[in-house]
Amino acid sequence: MSELVATATSLLRSAREAGAVDVEVMAESVIQRSFRDGADGRSRGRPRSWTSLSLRVRDARGALGAVTARSPSSTALVALVANAMQRAALAEPDPTTAPVGRLDIADRGLGILDQRLKGIGDADRAEVAHQNVEGVRGGADGIRPVSFAYLEEQRERVVQTTAGVSAAVASTRFSLDGSVVDESTGEVLSDSVQSRHFADVASVPLGVDMARRLASFRIRAERPSGDCALLLDPIAVARLLPALVPAFQARLIESGRSFLSGLMGQRVAAPRLHIIDDPGLSGALATRAFDDRGVPPVAIPLLREGIAGGMYLGPELAAARGLRPTGHAHADGSLWTGNLVVRPGSRSRNMLLPDQGRHVAVEDILDLSGVDLRAGTLDLPVRALCMDGPKVLGCAGTARLRCSIQELLTSVVDICSDQSRFRDVDACTWIIYGVQLSDA
Repeated sequence: MSELVATATSLLRSAREAGAVDVEVMAESVIQRSFRDGADGRSRGRPRSWTSLSLRVRDARGALGAVTARSPSSTALVALVANAMQRAALAEPDPTTAPVGRLDIADRGLGILDQRLKGIGDADRAEVAHQNVEGVRGGADGIRPVSFAYLEEQRERVVQTTAGVSAAVASTRFSLDGSVVDESTGEVLSDSVQSRHFADVASVPLGVDMARRLASFRIRAERPSGDCALLLDPIAVARLLPALVPAFQARLIESGRSFLSGLMGQRVAAPRLHIIDDPGLSGALATRAFDDRGVPPVAIPLLREGIAGGMYLGPELAAARGLRPTGHAHADGSLWTGNLVVRPGSRSRNMLLPDQGRHVAVEDILDLSGVDLRAGTLDLPVRALCMDGPKVLGCAGTARLRCSIQELLTSVVDICSDQSRFRDVDACTWIIYGVQLSDA
């Protein structure tokens, strides 16, 4: 039994002894290691570790008291239980706050723990950042590295409830965040790569790719006017989707706070669009055995050939509807999305783009604060490229994507086969007609 499991077991027992009828404990321990290499030198971060505890209790009346704590002492656990019981005493009874019943939780085959973790040394970690700094210097003239930061996280998560749920899982996460600058223009480009496995992060030539990408923006071209195709490159699709899918939360839809209110089961996107949230993909970034309420997540078909299909269903609303929750809840009740997968098309960019003539591509989305899920609108700054068929003529600078979310989704006329994984999204190129960029 690990120390974290012992802590969760002790906390659950203490809550029962204090008079709680129902108890849920979610415990998580994190160990972080970091290295940084940049223009101002190298630095190794001191290893950091902490424990987070979430306790939910229900008293004999069925009222809920919920508290959280970070790295509490053993004596603080007693106070944590007392605080939760006091909150329950002040709350109104609510039958929907009961723990979720026991469901089958997979503890094999998810591939979320790098089995080679013990063999990774500090020299290996430092080399990941350093080799990308060197890659920038050799990637393109005039492009200088700002910094590359390596971060490694090892997590253990434990859930225990009086409903019979008891599970523990260990996982790893590795990331590399980089920034480069064009000395001639002052333009800065930032990007990152993340994976459950060290080898994935260590083998990606992020620095070289960023240097060449930023250097390519020096070639300028005018954005074509008039009606033409608009491409969303895979990285832009991967940036946009996580900002859109929270609109599929049942609680927002039913309360009228999502643009999808009244549209479930109806066509809201082009027939070629099929998007799934799947937290069960082996080794993927958002893969998990259970959410913070101890629910094993299920795959949700958000769009089925353009029709709004599945919804994210939290434990409380699921209990009120007599349904199974989907397993996408954080401890505080917020949405925890899984791996988003766009089904790719059957034809490549080289096959599809020659027919598009002169057109514009959204190379990346620079800021997502202009996504309004309630109104269903977009007002986003994007980096635009001018293209002629599959050939990039040059960078057209910053423009704005202003339209409704439905307008964008319904205007997709084709999807390419170039599916790639960006963080927790498997994305591919979208070809759009009827939506035009405007000046920044």
